[in-house]
Amino acid sequence: MRRRHQLSSRILASVVAILLASTLVGFALVTLRQRAELEHEYQQRALAVAQTFAATPSIRQALARHSAADRRLIQSLAEQVRHLTGATYIVVIGRNGVRYSHPNPVLIGQRIAEPVIALDGRDHTSVDHGNLGVSANAKVPIRAPGGPVIGEVSAGILEGQVSDQLLHELPSLLLYFGCALAIGVVASLTLAGRL
Repeated sequence: MRRRHQLSSRILASVVAILLASTLVGFALVTLRQRAELEHEYQQRALAVAQTFAATPSIRQALARHSAADRRLIQSLAEQVRHLTGATYIVVIGRNGVRYSHPNPVLIGQRIAEPVIALDGRDHTSVDHGNLGVSANAKVPIRAPGGPVIGEVSAGILEGQVSDQLLHELPSLLLYFGCALAIGVVASLTLAGRL
């Protein structure tokens, strides 16, 4: 009888250990997937902001003309849209790599370190390691009123916002996996009692 009890205790301990390990691995995989989905969602938000801003006729005209008044207009509109949309930054960059807007005014008029990738005429999304930190980023070409690409809009949302959103969703994920683990442990205890 004692031997049977020891066997059922070992089986129970093994099953509970397997359940716990499976739940932890599953939780980690779901959390990583959720983070990737949130990053994609934030990149799409940044893309929508950048596309809308790049299509604004006054921005297209101002970047084509390059006057001091036009530069001030670009910075002013970029800051207004940034505040309205919740974007961390909206940076307008000319074909030559010079910034015409930036949340940090000191960087306006300075060249960016990397190439202006939207000169290829396509939209780009990525995770960017820029001056303000890691962000979900979108870069969209700006076309002159006549059609050629004359620069790009880079819009981004800091990864901190993505992490905050993920932390907000974690309690519900923990509850789900906790319930699944509890059901598995109760089923294991029932099975061990029958053995």
